[in-house]
Amino acid sequence: MRIQKTRSQKSMQSVRASHSLVTLNPAHDDDECFYDKTKFHHLLHIEKMRSERSQKPLLLMIIDISSLMNEHNPQEIQGQIKSVLGSSLRETDIKGWYNYNEKIGIIFNGVTSIDSQSIGTIIKKINDNLSKKMDSGLINKISVFFHIYPRM
Repeated sequence: MRIQKTRSQKSMQSVRASHSLVTLNPAHDDDECFYDKTKFHHLLHIEKMRSERSQKPLLLMIIDISSLMNEHNPQEIQGQIKSVLGSSLRETDIKGWYNYNEKIGIIFNGVTSIDSQSIGTIIKKINDNLSKKMDSGLINKISVFFHIYPRM
């Protein structure tokens, strides 16, 4: 957050207080925890450090939905995707905005190994559940990327 030097001390404290509220409280959708961008990136940083320290793999999945935001009802589409993720992921998986209204991030922590088969299983499960709720034309506009940590 960039703060101009001309603000008063009281104003600065107010900005810090409002910023901390955003970063400390998760956004909730239908009782499913879905973090805002700031909190999600904070948790990603913590999990990456934990992964590097323990040398246990961490998988980050990025779901790019930016091409869906020009559709008729983007909030409904986001709700459908969030609902599918809630039913497709483990309780320990962390989900939230990687880039608001563009990319959803999912942190799979506590995995024992990461290979093409385990990634394929994740994609299949999410795709199968999306197919039950969304039109295939919309699903085909979604891109998925994976990042594995720690980087060797």
